[in-house]
Amino acid sequence: MPEAKKVAVVDGTKVGIVTADRQVALVDDQGSTVWSHHLPGGTVRSPLTLTMIDNSRALAIHVGDRLAWWMVDDGTEGGVALPSETAPITWRGDTPLIGTSTDTVALIQAGQLATVKVPQGATAVSAWTDGHVNAGAPTGWWQLKPGQEAGNAHPWETPASKPETLTVIDAMGPAIATVHPSSTGKGLEVVIHQDTGDGIHRLMAGQVPGAKPGDALNWFPSSSRTWAIVATRPTSADKKAAEGRALVDLQRGTVTDLGGPLSVASVIADRAFGTINGQRVVVSPDAPTGLMSPSESVVEEVLGRNALVRSSSNGQERIWLLPPNPAVPTVKK
Repeated sequence: MPEAKKVAVVDGTKVGIVTADRQVALVDDQGSTVWSHHLPGGTVRSPLTLTMIDNSRALAIHVGDRLAWWMVDDGTEGGVALPSETAPITWRGDTPLIGTSTDTVALIQAGQLATVKVPQGATAVSAWTDGHVNAGAPTGWWQLKPGQEAGNAHPWETPASKPETLTVIDAMGPAIATVHPSSTGKGLEVVIHQDTGDGIHRLMAGQVPGAKPGDALNWFPSSSRTWAIVATRPTSADKKAAEGRALVDLQRGTVTDLGGPLSVASVIADRAFGTINGQRVVVSPDAPTGLMSPSESVVEEVLGRNALVRSSSNGQERIWLLPPNPAVPTVKK
């Protein structure tokens, strides 16, 4: 298969995939093709992603020097030329956010790129179909729009004792994740802010167990956008330094210790797969951490009652739509 490693689930009953012969297809939970199109030429540089283009749902992908898309309802094809093949694209809001230069980004409006100027020192984190881009910096946040001056930053509702120590680490839908040293100075606190339309306001906060000031954090959002895994990033000098680990649940407002440093393999809508201290585990906001049996596969996504599982053999990758196996229970810790 091309490098479109991740599938895109639509309504829990259909899945968008990129095939080995460079077809983009929407397939239902019975394995029937709803529609398919040939992938444009060029290197695939992003997963196939469910997003919004001009207020309509689309499956989009970065291929070559284009952002290509197909409307979910009928497969209508569209696309836009990018500044370069390596232009970065993120999918954290409800529409693609495209890096266009060192100080500008763009979003799609009327099928074209609309450029937004990003203030110096700020990070653009998410784009929205109503035409605004959320950006953040240690000093505060902005809601930016094409053709408008940014103005002064709005201060975060819960700033760090020293604002310059705050770091914007990622976003997940309307939520923006920031991190800064805890009030004790001995750990790190993750603070989640929410875009409520009229501004960006504090939603929740919690300590990241095992994390220390100066640690870099990785953010692994679920496809449901209601929870995420946050973990310290290992360094080449000391792999054992990656001890920080937590499950951040936006719905419950909790930050939960996972019990050990987690190496993440896959995060789907309701669970994550990985290893803790060499043991394969599955973690979820709705159940205790479970140990995986040797026969269990890492699930890429769930489609209805079935699971999508990827396998590799002789240089070929295949995606299987498998029913649940009640004979293999998950062992609880």
